[in-house]
Amino acid sequence: MESWYVIQPQPTMNGGFENDEWDSYVTDAFDEVLTETRLGQTVYLCNGLYDAETELFEIEYETQAVIQNVTPDAYTQGWKRQILTRIPDMLANYKYVKVKDTKGNWQIYLIMTMPDTNQIYTKAPIHECNYVLKWQDSSGKVLSYPCSIENASQYNTGENSVNSVMRTGFSQLMAWLSFDENTLKIGRTNRFFVDYDKTSPLVYRTTSMNHVDYSYNENRIIRIVLTEDEYNPDVDNVELWLCDYIDPESVPVPTEPIEVIYTGLPEIRIGGRKTFKVDSETAIIFSLVGTDAVISKLRINQENNQCVVWVENNSSIVGNHFKLLAQSNAYQSELLVSIKGVM
Repeated sequence: MESWYVIQPQPTMNGGFENDEWDSYVTDAFDEVLTETRLGQTVYLCNGLYDAETELFEIEYETQAVIQNVTPDAYTQGWKRQILTRIPDMLANYKYVKVKDTKGNWQIYLIMTMPDTNQIYTKAPIHECNYVLKWQDSSGKVLSYPCSIENASQYNTGENSVNSVMRTGFSQLMAWLSFDENTLKIGRTNRFFVDYDKTSPLVYRTTSMNHVDYSYNENRIIRIVLTEDEYNPDVDNVELWLCDYIDPESVPVPTEPIEVIYTGLPEIRIGGRKTFKVDSETAIIFSLVGTDAVISKLRINQENNQCVVWVENNSSIVGNHFKLLAQSNAYQSELLVSIKGVM
């Protein structure tokens, strides 16, 4: 019976040149694992913006890898994998991995840590992306980010009782996303559809952002907490799958920003008011932008480079937002302001 060895010819490391032997054979050995055994499989290393329609990233690099933990012992580990790649593939330059599942469909995985090497291969844990978050930036551009979402309220009732009469949904999710200039801007005013029910989808609002713990000093990933919110048919567009939808045609062309100064958070409670100002010798004009249903219940009064915005005491607009524009002859800036209920 003919013998078999993964490295041919078999290495002999007893001549005092062990380091040379290691360098000569270790790369070939792992490469044979990838190309000559069933452990290796084709994957795509991905980076850049994701197009939800084509399901393609800006950058996709085809290579081979070993995917581990594909047969977990517990359902709570079913989305977790490990990837082993060639060192020259520079896994650290990518944020996502596309891997074929048992049915032959491409699934997207998020690289959870900074990949590192043991001088044989590069390794990193990866989590399956089970959802694509979709929102708009301040210019109205639609952004789509594959993410890994987990339950953050496993043992609560899923309901919030208000005065023992009104009951609203209350659940929380943790979402893990690639860290970049777009996800870094996600704040407590961002709302998303997070559901596969296209008729009565659940809406969630960002209530916590963690930019540091999982960044690995290289902007790897961020974690946000999403809390269930109320669907608002006036601003939430189910057809486009966008909460707080902004018509891109209605957004003024951005210029150099003007700093709008205010106290506390950018929010006003119904029946209340807030003062905004700009420290500038240039004349500033303030204006409000939002849906007719919201703007009709607001009042603004300006004196010099300062304005006061009043919000009518009307619970129907709680949870909505509007934009405060500050414009000069050359520049403009905008501030997204939330409308809150009474304490």
